Amino acid sequence: MYHTLSTEYDKLYQQHLETFRSKFAETYPDPSETEFTDFYPALGVPLGADVDFLVYGQAVGGWHDAMDLKQPVPKERYETSKTFSNHTYGSDSPIDWVNARWCPSVLNKLQEEDRRAYYALKDSEYWANKSFFWQLTTKIIQGYYGTENADDWGWSKQLVWSNLYKIARQKENPMDDVKVLQRSGSVELVKRELDELRPKYCLVITSDAWWAPFRRGIGTTVLPGQPEGPIIQSVEEYGPTKIIVIHRPFVGNSTNYAKEVLGHLS
Repeated sequence: MYHTLSTEYDKLYQQHLETFRSKFAETYPDPSETEFTDFYPALGVPLGADVDFLVYGQAVGGWHDAMDLKQPVPKERYETSKTFSNHTYGSDSPIDWVNARWCPSVLNKLQEEDRRAYYALKDSEYWANKSFFWQLTTKIIQGYYGTENADDWGWSKQLVWSNLYKIARQKENPMDDVKVLQRSGSVELVKRELDELRPKYCLVITSDAWWAPFRRGIGTTVLPGQPEGPIIQSVEEYGPTKIIVIHRPFVGNSTNYAKEVLGHLS
């Protein structure tokens, strides 16, 4: 069993989708593209354990089956999205697909045929080792816990993974027009995630430009003595949570980035 978010969160998530659809229809009466997808947080922390890490990214497009915004949002869309992000194989974490799909050789080494088949079908064109986001996330969490074996799957039971903006066109990540239409609702959802999960650390692996509206809307406290380098863009607090805003490059050295971030974890 793994952590869950509240019924109130689920209602807010569904409302967010429906509000976005209404705003989109008002803004684009005759849109050329109406296929959108959404992202419900993946909660990898076992029930009863503290949430040490809440990690935010920006990649939503293509996550799961599209909604056609020419039609009303299905009333149970939140449940479909929740199940997709949190379905597991046996006792595996909802985020263990990253381990299984790290690269083809790792997937092929899985001994159980059913388990290998399950992960072969999940996001079947994606390999996590090509993602700077997952390279950095695994190195930070394994470094924090002192994991000696880089192939150890334990890191995936130490975090909740979410995205700042929950909605995107199916074939791309949230563009400026889509971000504007959902910004207020996205800020409210992120605030509720922080309030309910109360993580020790929140890693925002996007950029300060992406995070700025959330900083203002949530009301975080920017800590004094801000880092001057290009990797860490801001260190903040919200309740019990230390928030670290990390620049996400097009190409970067994840080892150097992880070392810098780990220096801010205490």
